[in-house]
Order: sequence, then structure tokens, then C-alpha cells
Amino acid sequence: LINANDNVTLPIIYDKVNPITAIDFREHVIVMKDNKVGILNNDGNIIIDLIYDDVGPWANKWFWVEKDGKFGLINNKNEIEVPLEYEFIGYRDNTKRTNKIFVRIKKDGKWGFMNTKGEVVVEPIYDETFPAMYYKGSKAKVTKDGKKFFIEL
Repeated sequence: LINANDNVTLPIIYDKVNPITAIDFREHVIVMKDNKVGILNNDGNIIIDLIYDDVGPWANKWFWVEKDGKFGLINNKNEIEVPLEYEFIGYRDNTKRTNKIFVRIKKDGKWGFMNTKGEVVVEPIYDETFPAMYYKGSKAKVTKDGKKFFIEL
């Protein structure tokens, strides 16, 4: 990377460099070296260590990270906010009536929801959850024991 003053801020030591285009994350890039990925800022400083299999922007200036098939959330100070114990962590699903934001999660084969603070608000006990397009107001569509129904978020 070369900054506005034509100074090299990121030496050519990485196998791959990808910009992040999400508005809140434009000052970061995803880098890969030796098949591990991490996040650098535009000055070339490591924000997220290069120890993960995959990373990406999430919300609240947090990043989702994947390692050995498990997902978690990490902040821009390289601190784990949500442990890497989930098989899936979705992005934001807005409920239409309340404008609350929830995220679908999967753990041990079961689905639930967390908020954007990383707090589990519906324990993962469902066989399936559905994205926001299937919500009815603040109710999310779920499946358990072969039955589909709505739960309040």
C-alpha cells in the first residue's frame, strides 16, 4: 500500500491483500500470508493477528473470524468479544417493527440469535432459523421438531 504522501505503508510480504469496502471498515485491509489471514490498517499496522482461516467486517467495528471451522467476533483491538465456538454467525437482521438488530447463530447443530453486542438473546435450541425477510414484525420464524412457528425477539 502507498499512502497519500507516496510512502509505502505495506511492504510486499503478503501473499494477498484485499481492501474492505464496507463504510465503517475502509481504513482496513485483509491480508493473507502462509494461508492465514488477518487485518491491517492502512498504515500497515496489524489490527487482527494473521492466525485465522478467514475474516471479514461485521458490525460495531468488530470483525468475524473463522478458525478450524468455528466462528467468533473480535474487536479492532484484537480482543475476542465472542469466543470462536459457533458454526455460523450471521450478519444483521433488522426486525421491521422495533428496528432491533439480531444475528442468527448456530452452535452444536442448533440455531438461535444474538444481538450486535455479542450477547445471546435466544439460546441455540432450534433446528432452523430464517433470515429477516421471513420475520413478522419483531417475530422470527424458526423450526423445532419439524414444526415451524414464530418467536418474539
